[in-house]
Amino acid sequence: MKKVVVILPTYNGEKYLRELLDSLYNQTYPLIEIYTRDDCSSDNTVKIIEEYSKKKVKGRKIIIVPNEGKNLGCPDCFIELLRKAKDGDYYCFCDQDDVWLPEKIENAVKKIENESNKDIPTLHFGAYDFCTEKLEFVHHSFKVFKNIKLRNLIYDFWPLGFNITFNKRLYDVVFNNMPKHIYYHDSWFAQVAAGVGRFLYSNESSVKYRRQESAVTYSNHNKFSLFIWRIKRFFGDNDNLITLKNILVEYKEIFGDRLSEEDKKMLDIFTIDNFTNYFKKIFYPHRLRTKLSEEIALRLVFIIGKL
Repeated sequence: MKKVVVILPTYNGEKYLRELLDSLYNQTYPLIEIYTRDDCSSDNTVKIIEEYSKKKVKGRKIIIVPNEGKNLGCPDCFIELLRKAKDGDYYCFCDQDDVWLPEKIENAVKKIENESNKDIPTLHFGAYDFCTEKLEFVHHSFKVFKNIKLRNLIYDFWPLGFNITFNKRLYDVVFNNMPKHIYYHDSWFAQVAAGVGRFLYSNESSVKYRRQESAVTYSNHNKFSLFIWRIKRFFGDNDNLITLKNILVEYKEIFGDRLSEEDKKMLDIFTIDNFTNYFKKIFYPHRLRTKLSEEIALRLVFIIGKL
């Protein structure tokens, strides 16, 4: 039986952690190992993890990775756990406050096995349900009705980690070609899969995505405030812009010889600064972000020459 490794960093997550762990233990997939590392919590998170690690449940095992007193933050906490989990066949990223539907892992693994072979770096991402803190349904995530291309992911970070599953081949490709710059761990894996492997998407919701009232994300905004927030969050910080640019430059350096000609030309537009590419960026004929307000914000950043 092929093993699925779940990557679960924790930090002060006692409030909802039991619900999440119960949903992992209740998965229909038979063989799951949960790699977890706590980022120096001050609550009972560690006690809860230790409690669940002692439970005797067939096909379920928790591997606790010591933190050595270090708070790594994101994305380093995920990367560190991945480094320790080298013997999985499939991998899932996991957040500490969501709830997974019982067939989430099984369905994702089936999709990957049915639509790709083990030698192709493959990632699966599925739809999910936005929920309140009490897991009351709010709305479904947006549906994707097209083949995902690399251009859909270079400035858009919608494949959120909690609903990503990928095969060992993608794991190996990423860790044998580790970049210096990573904006988000999940977006990097998605970009690699879209450019040099396969990116699969399912419209079936498989996670209850808990949005805490204190969380400041795009899901907490109306359309106008979202437009302003996106500019400030992703494009208002010059260091942030430099990081975005460096990621694309490094991506091209690492994987350029494996990309299609279409993707090579696309990356040239967004990584080589010259007069021609300035206008090509502004008038690029394809959408780069899913939401219209975000697309407008991005084009404005191109116009003023900050990206």
